[in-house]
Amino acid sequence: MMTSTVVIPDIATEWASLEKLALVSAVMRIGDDNWPAVSRLVRPYITSNQNIELFSAKNCALKYDLLMQQLEKRKRKKEASGETKSKAEQILKIVTAERIAELKSKVLELHANCTQLHVELNEVNSGKYNSNIEIAWDEVQKRKHSQTFRPLGSLVARMIRERKKKKKKKKK
Repeated sequence: MMTSTVVIPDIATEWASLEKLALVSAVMRIGDDNWPAVSRLVRPYITSNQNIELFSAKNCALKYDLLMQQLEKRKRKKEASGETKSKAEQILKIVTAERIAELKSKVLELHANCTQLHVELNEVNSGKYNSNIEIAWDEVQKRKHSQTFRPLGSLVARMIRERKKKKKKKKK
């Protein structure tokens, strides 16, 4: 008898900011009463390697409810702000700010990588690595030469052995 295991995703698993942004945008577009449609709109924006069931209709509803609870906690801290936006708009503003911060961080990381590559390119162009390149090239040529002639050497050795065997047979 075959048994199958059902993986139940953990709703506490953190969603990426893009996934949360897609969720809130879908809820604002469709409403919070058609979770299968919301789920279909969110799925193309999945950025993580997580189980796709994490983005099912039920889990989208649970995640949106969690975002609403987090909004309520923030509102208690900021009671005097006097904002008249809907809850969905407020969540969208928060999630958008998260996404912007994430993208800024990514841009800074990519900029640092690009700067490092530019420094390395300047070093290569200035000839800093020329002696290393020549040494490495010589090593490659030695390996290539030894690999080319090794099979040839074994072929010659085999041919010599065969000739000796033939000579022995002729002498007998």
